[in-house]
Amino acid sequence: MINGIEKKNISVKELKKDGRYLNAALYTPKTEPGKTYPLVLFLHGAGERGDDLNLVLDFTPGADTFMTDAWQAEHPCFVLAPQCPENQCWVPYVDLLAQSLLEMAAQYPVDICRLYVTGVSMGGAGTWELLTRYPHKIAAAMPICGYAEPFKLRAAKDVPVWAFHAEDDPVVPVTGYYHSPHGAVGVGSRMAMSSLRSSGNRDAHYTEYPAGEMENVYHTHPHGSWTAAYQNKEALEWMFGKTRFDRYEIEFICPGVFYMEDYNNDSMYLVEGKEKALLIDTGLGGGNVKKMAESLTSLPVELAVTHAHIDHLLSGDVKIEVAEVEGHTPGSVVFIDRAHKCMFTGDAFGLWMQVPLARPISEYKAAVLRLKEKLQKPGYTELAFLGGHRRQEGGEDPQDKYVPNSYEKIDDMLTLCDLILEKKIEAKPFPMNFGEPAFISTYKTAYMVFMESVRK
Repeated sequence: MINGIEKKNISVKELKKDGRYLNAALYTPKTEPGKTYPLVLFLHGAGERGDDLNLVLDFTPGADTFMTDAWQAEHPCFVLAPQCPENQCWVPYVDLLAQSLLEMAAQYPVDICRLYVTGVSMGGAGTWELLTRYPHKIAAAMPICGYAEPFKLRAAKDVPVWAFHAEDDPVVPVTGYYHSPHGAVGVGSRMAMSSLRSSGNRDAHYTEYPAGEMENVYHTHPHGSWTAAYQNKEALEWMFGKTRFDRYEIEFICPGVFYMEDYNNDSMYLVEGKEKALLIDTGLGGGNVKKMAESLTSLPVELAVTHAHIDHLLSGDVKIEVAEVEGHTPGSVVFIDRAHKCMFTGDAFGLWMQVPLARPISEYKAAVLRLKEKLQKPGYTELAFLGGHRRQEGGEDPQDKYVPNSYEKIDDMLTLCDLILEKKIEAKPFPMNFGEPAFISTYKTAYMVFMESVRK
């Protein structure tokens, strides 16, 4: 028995962030060494709020859908079921929920590429909100009889979604704007799905139960469309078949330049010339990144990487200049495309110097000084800095504040190098290292993770 909960394989977790906290039930499957497993986040509706997790666990069908022996036999998975406090809704807790998913993946054998979210009513709205704010962390979602802000929802254009709602739902209307008594405002599932599809989402599915079906077939209230949805094995199997491992998110930067991101927050860029296109970096994604790049252009695609020795590459009429900025690794380079006013920096400025093969900080500083001199020349003063982990600029986690790479960061990085070399700045322990203790120091827009052996 745990806090009065007599449930097998279930423990109670306290989720915390920025003064907010939630109690949550965590179902742990049978695991095997070396394997990772999906995690399902279940968000309950308004009726299960409070401080008694039994309300969440006894709601059925709900989180229990994924805890049954039959489901676990086919799809072993973790299930995280938090409880929203009385008289509140999920929206203020979305950052905490996102952080908790990442923490679960760090603490347990959870597949970071297979984080699923589903919820009912108020929890359906929470599901939509999580997709809106953290689309790059969710592999797939099943929001049920919820509501969403349709304009913001376009951020989830790359997330597979299967939504459910009953046509005659009298609590949350299936279409039109809904002003929730819990404070949130949004549109019903029918209109939310229209917004998602118009954003470019081609893996967006919607089941709307005809008026009377909930009562006549499923013998439940028209708002209770979860009764039918969680019996839909096709939809459940569909969700569990999704992974972020081979998914790429694509963004148009300007005519001739595309930005691509994989599950690992690795950034790649496609630059078009008149005769050929250049793919800069490949990331760690499981898909065929070159084939994906070829789908964006009619030009033949060549490959260049920022962590290699290269003199220069030509892309038709677009000259790609190369400047060596070794530090993160020997031979690290940046690519400069003056035709499109872009500089592709790789890992030159979101700097990890605690990795194998990292060069001395003094050598890195000298390389940055050479780059700075080059960028002060005419034709180099209005470049967009496009980094190797663009989503993480300015922080180690997507939730941190975004601080773009810039000319200003070059100056700040040079100052930071001096402060670290002279031991005139605080160096805090950093959790990720490769056999030697690591530290992190920050100065204005710049930060560096380093080990003592490169402080020379």
